[in-house]
Amino acid sequence: MTVAKKYSFYALFHEKFVILPLHNEKADNSTILIMNQQKKKRFILALGSNCKRERRMAVAKALLEEKLGPMTFTPMVETNAIGIEATPFLNCLATGESEMTAKDITLLLKHVEQACGDKPDLRSGNIIMMDIDLLLLGKKRYHTDDWSRNYIVELMASVPEIANYISLNIK
Repeated sequence: MTVAKKYSFYALFHEKFVILPLHNEKADNSTILIMNQQKKKRFILALGSNCKRERRMAVAKALLEEKLGPMTFTPMVETNAIGIEATPFLNCLATGESEMTAKDITLLLKHVEQACGDKPDLRSGNIIMMDIDLLLLGKKRYHTDDWSRNYIVELMASVPEIANYISLNIK
């Protein structure tokens, strides 16, 4: 069988068998796409703003999709500030897939926050133009205290894509 000489089989990828080229073999475009998808990890982000909230959220969402690709966003909810005296926040979650490392995603999130007008002097006055936190990359949780917040739990449950991933992959 000539296929066996040219390709190795990769067990299961998203419940499908995938055929990948052996070393020194050129992969076709569809194989390259599949190989790149295998490197991608699911991420979940938490977004929040308490100043010019709707506008800042729209800008952040557009920049995130521009830099990280297509995403699913939860509905937005208003919450009271936690740990600071401040006006209420508008919050949502975002999920997608990326090949980036946690360090690179976190750096990108800081750039998006700054592009939304976030500055240290404003934060010191409890004005948060935009705050974006990485909650999950692959199976690794970040900002673990946030996971128990009621609005985070409710927003995760509100999007089947997030709820299913969490129930199947995160213990």
